[in-house]
Amino acid sequence: MMSCVGLPMFEPSSRLRRRRINQDVADKRLAGITGGDDDGLLANPAIVIETVFEDLALKRAVFKKRSAVCRADAALATNTSYLDPNAISQESAIPSAFWACISSVRRIS
Repeated sequence: MMSCVGLPMFEPSSRLRRRRINQDVADKRLAGITGGDDDGLLANPAIVIETVFEDLALKRAVFKKRSAVCRADAALATNTSYLDPNAISQESAIPSAFWACISSVRRIS
């Protein structure tokens, strides 16, 4: 099973409601997700996604600090809505493993 820290896109509630997955599948997906702000949690996960405010300096600082404690083959990702992912990754210790996760925007009425 993949070990992940804070992966909101794997949150299965909408798929459960639409009956695309069953409760057992949802439980298995959630079992591999850990949330927290302890740097020690970052030593093992295959994927680490930051979810801080849309501030370039803040995102760079997060990646500078976090990439230093992540395992060497970890995929690091940002969920930025509009900042340049290449500019964010410049502070990462492993920029070749950097990804941008861009969510679709839906109007909520």
